[in-house]
Amino acid sequence: MLKTLRRLLLLLLVLIVLAVLAVILTPMSFIYRMAEPHLDPSLRLHDVSGTLLDGQARQLTVNGFPLGHLDWRLHGSQLLRGAISASWKIEESAWSAQARTTLDHDRLLRVDDMTMQLPALLLKPVLDIDGLDFLGTIHVELDHLRLRGRIIEETRGRARWVDAGSAGAAQARFGPIHAQFASTRPGGVIGEVQDVAGALIVDGQFELDGLRYHAEVILHARDPADPVARMLHYVGQALPDGGSLLIVSGQLQNQASAAPVP
Repeated sequence: MLKTLRRLLLLLLVLIVLAVLAVILTPMSFIYRMAEPHLDPSLRLHDVSGTLLDGQARQLTVNGFPLGHLDWRLHGSQLLRGAISASWKIEESAWSAQARTTLDHDRLLRVDDMTMQLPALLLKPVLDIDGLDFLGTIHVELDHLRLRGRIIEETRGRARWVDAGSAGAAQARFGPIHAQFASTRPGGVIGEVQDVAGALIVDGQFELDGLRYHAEVILHARDPADPVARMLHYVGQALPDGGSLLIVSGQLQNQASAAPVP
């Protein structure tokens, strides 16, 4: 009886291994076609290739908004503890991002060692300054991020705006601008932003409370004759000493508006 039981267990183990190998080696394009009807419709992969373990998609879209080419590599060892973990990279002509992400059995999303490069022009709808476009690149580094649903439970990171400047109604170069931030409690993040001895003096703080954000930044031209001084006429509220107070508030949105990718 014991010998028969051992044989059954060995057969079961072999079948499990074969099933896992079948899933891993099956083309990802086939797996995605079968799974797509059951996935969140706001997220779509286009022209999928490779395997579940090591694959890519020509385009990743969220709510129809194209994010770029996606590569991923699944870490199979994490499955043994009931977690799904993968390293991934997204690249588009104007931006890129990469990180290691783990979804735990308790639905906690962990993002580690994330780096991202974004064009500064994406600041325009957030800052909402008429007549100005923003130049340069924003480099973001996230040491870690813990998300439960849409609420940040814990995070720490920094950002650097390089080649910072403005175009449009006022053309100016600001010099590098740095920001650092960290969580203080679940749903709460605070940070500060400062210049690095550039033409624009920057001193401000920002806060995220749940899905609402608020920032207050004081701006001055280091040299009153610099084009930055003219740019400040378009920014925020004028201060008696010639500077400007920029106040930005809003709420993080769940939707991205753009034409769907065919």
